[in-house]
Amino acid sequence: SSHSKGVIVVGVNNSTCGDDDFVDAVNSISEKLGWPIIADILNPLRNRADKNKLIVTHYDAFLRKKHITSSLKPLAILQIGTLPTSKVLNSWLKSLDAVSFLLTSRPINTDPLHRVATPIYGNVCELSNVIEQQSIDSNWGLAWLELEKETALKIDSRMREIGDVFEGKVSWLLSQYLPPRCSVFLGNSMSIRYAEYFWSAGEKSYKIFCNRGANGIDGTLSTAMGIAHCGRKSVLLIGDLSFLHDINGLLSTKLLIGSLTVIVINNSGGGIFEHLPMSQAEPYFEKYFATPQNVNIAQLCSAYSVEYTAICDWQHLILAISDLPKSGLRVLEVKTDRKADLQTLEAILK
Repeated sequence: SSHSKGVIVVGVNNSTCGDDDFVDAVNSISEKLGWPIIADILNPLRNRADKNKLIVTHYDAFLRKKHITSSLKPLAILQIGTLPTSKVLNSWLKSLDAVSFLLTSRPINTDPLHRVATPIYGNVCELSNVIEQQSIDSNWGLAWLELEKETALKIDSRMREIGDVFEGKVSWLLSQYLPPRCSVFLGNSMSIRYAEYFWSAGEKSYKIFCNRGANGIDGTLSTAMGIAHCGRKSVLLIGDLSFLHDINGLLSTKLLIGSLTVIVINNSGGGIFEHLPMSQAEPYFEKYFATPQNVNIAQLCSAYSVEYTAICDWQHLILAISDLPKSGLRVLEVKTDRKADLQTLEAILK
């Protein structure tokens, strides 16, 4: 509390507090300290943004620009939960000469950057109760908020202009058109990353799920079916390889009590590898890293007696996600070009 310029970095909500209490507690800490909240997609903050005056969600876009980050160097960092997915954010945090505090419920290192840090044992609700109101530097929070609003306007404008199919626009549309209070399961690799980049802050109280851990793709479809079973209407955003890897999960469709819409981003391979150095390893990249497939997903769904729809344009997708079915499982296939997706992403974030 002796630091007037700090940031609160919030990853996965592993707190014993419920979502509403978690949001209220983080917001209270932010208000008392005057620190902005850098909110990952995998916690409830983005989807209850009406409660957070200093929430920052487009950090990956502007923290990669050195002329901007030079004026945003905090003196203290409070990390709540695990670190967000963003490599840009993590590189920025690692470059800072700042005092770090790790809020954790047990004596483990929750910081993969291995910074020198002070552990605080407890949960976020307990912490919010013991922090007292401080004399804050309002200009510090205002600088972050103005940059967040400016970046959000630019990204929203570019998204509206994109007519061709771009994987990142799917996440952006989901954050705006899904019905309130549904569950959203994000697949690994590019599904979660595009959501972190472009999922807009809102007030619809979505419940976000993901299997992070070792970042594997085992059981993604089956886990999403478990989330939907006897629960809220649910949506799974998943890549083609992850979907095919757990395709026999569809055998449980007849047992599902609930509604699950599976959005398969089919870019014929592992799109995340286009963003990594091995993408230059020709002629081996396509065969051994991208591992393209040519499965006819429509015929595959037919074999499992699962409802299938090929999405033909953005309006078609909006109509399909705005009103989720009351029950059953359906698959929406969105075909994209992963190399074109990479170029579009770079153009948006530059």
